[in-house]
Amino acid sequence: PPRDDGDLRSDRERVIDGLAHLPFGMGRSGLAKVLKGGASSPVEPERCPEHGALRHLSQSAIEDTIEELIGEGYIHRDELDEYRRLSLTLKGKKSPV
Repeated sequence: PPRDDGDLRSDRERVIDGLAHLPFGMGRSGLAKVLKGGASSPVEPERCPEHGALRHLSQSAIEDTIEELIGEGYIHRDELDEYRRLSLTLKGKKSPV
């Protein structure tokens, strides 16, 4: 399905907002599943406003976008955590992407 034309945020902004609104920490694939939406999402739509916000992208394209944001310093991945949970950096919280 195409993007919702009423939502003017970029895909990158939707990733940042999705991570900010998660009800609990998760890694890249979990966040990508929430943003993709559907039955594989670990979070129900009512628990995260960005659930399905990137349904127009493939799972791998969403994960690639998350990796770009990690590489650019907007998102931190805890490599020591069992689930490699993601969090927003100060740059991710403050800067438009």
